[in-house]
Amino acid sequence: MKEAVVVKNLSKVFTKFGQSIAALKNVNLTVNEGEFVSIVGPSGCGKSTLLNIISGLLKPTSGEVYVDGEKVNGPCPKVGYMFQSDVLLPWRTAIANVELGLEIRKVNKEIRKKMAEDIIKRIGLGGFEKHYPHELSGGMRQRVALARTLILNPVVLLMDEPFGALDAQTRMLLGNELIKLWRESKKTVIFVTHDLSEAISLSQRVIVMSKRPGTIKAEYSVDLPEKRDVKTIVKEPSFQELYCKIWNDLSREIESCG
Repeated sequence: MKEAVVVKNLSKVFTKFGQSIAALKNVNLTVNEGEFVSIVGPSGCGKSTLLNIISGLLKPTSGEVYVDGEKVNGPCPKVGYMFQSDVLLPWRTAIANVELGLEIRKVNKEIRKKMAEDIIKRIGLGGFEKHYPHELSGGMRQRVALARTLILNPVVLLMDEPFGALDAQTRMLLGNELIKLWRESKKTVIFVTHDLSEAISLSQRVIVMSKRPGTIKAEYSVDLPEKRDVKTIVKEPSFQELYCKIWNDLSREIESCG
């Protein structure tokens, strides 16, 4: 199977006011093409830092990252990135926000409009194309942010707690929509979350990171059907068994942070 993301011996040390803080230490990770992987770990263990380095927004202190076989030395056009906040431009409509990346790439106006209309319908926002961000709910804004990312057709989709600020019901709805979009597109997804249930519900594999400096402590295969409902899958005995195993690993790291 083709490797989409390869992280080799990655470490990151931040230096501020003469003090050094090790965020990541000797991280090694391989994510295959079309795989959905979630990353969990204690607060401050470097999950977001890892995504920033994979995307090329942040340089590692040591180690290497490869995306689609190419070494990452700066912002990587093959990577799409969804942040915790939707970061939509308030003066642009939903469709104008979705078109933004194509506009920057100087794609023909009619072509990008058609592409934006198509993807907005796919994510269930048909009829809201001309609404501004302040006229949309939090879940709707995150859908727009997802559409804006997917329209650029990235090889790898990085998602840093994109549903963290939403209520439980909206998170489940968006989780199901994300699974459906992933099955259709077979994008490679790396999803960071603090919610272990969310990680298991969405993923094929769950990575557990240690406390800071973060490294890969364990990984677990998720043996659940690809076609799943995040609302009901949590009731399955196999889900509960896996949750307990991962929580045992994760809780020890969280407790040691105190």
